[in-house]
Amino acid sequence: MNKYRDDSIHTGVMLVELNLSQWTARKQDKRVSHAVAKANNVDEHAGSYYKSLLDPTILKDIKQCINETRSRYYTMTLPWADDGPRVLAAAMYFEFMEAMQEQRTKFDSLANLFLKDYPFHREEAKRFLGDLFREADYPEPLSLVKKFAFNLSVRPLPKADDFRCDIGDDELGRVRQQIEDETAATMERSVQDTYVRIKSIAERYVDRLSRPENVFRDSLVEGASDLAELIPKLNFTNDPELDRLAAVLRDKMSAHAPNHLRHNAGARAEAAAAAKAVVQDIGSIFGG
Repeated sequence: MNKYRDDSIHTGVMLVELNLSQWTARKQDKRVSHAVAKANNVDEHAGSYYKSLLDPTILKDIKQCINETRSRYYTMTLPWADDGPRVLAAAMYFEFMEAMQEQRTKFDSLANLFLKDYPFHREEAKRFLGDLFREADYPEPLSLVKKFAFNLSVRPLPKADDFRCDIGDDELGRVRQQIEDETAATMERSVQDTYVRIKSIAERYVDRLSRPENVFRDSLVEGASDLAELIPKLNFTNDPELDRLAAVLRDKMSAHAPNHLRHNAGARAEAAAAAKAVVQDIGSIFGG
């Protein structure tokens, strides 16, 4: 049986979807846009002027928290839909939920602090914007609360047998087969993402370690070590090749500390050779 069509896959993974939002504190100023267009003798649709309603540094920590949350979310999951849910392995569930709760707590704390100080920030904006300040540009505090959101949903993989509409046996069978085919194809693409991550790090190793004069950051080795630890949790199909590549990342590519690789030509060459073999192996699997 195809490993992506095996019913056991539905107990090994789930779909998660993260939605984050914040107030951007930016607004188009049509009056200035009109003035600029008129001064330059161009059509008003040629460009628009957007102004920051607050000093951008005020929302910097919230933006950073959102970026950090998304980074952790993408690292711990695999793709499912382009802009929708992602695949979470059951083996990663508790670690993932703990990480997301940590980010939610941080996000809520920063958002609440901003909302508390919002009246002060709005007053300071009068000085910050000068003649560009317009009271009507600023939402009331109660409506502003709704612009900050941290939502995480969890749901099962689509299962053909769960589709039970009364459309006749033939059409029902066709739709169920379509659901099964689409789920299997998407799962295969999700698994391939793990190989892409491995190949990306291996290619950076080859690029930075193949020549003694090339410099590299500690994060190169740290990234390989982190991925080696993550792969077994992402490997929900128990793919032996993924397990083997994780061992190469752990035992050969990140076996030595960054400084040792910088000063030991033998260790550096060994790590580079291992990385090159990984790139070639993955290329042979996927034909490129």
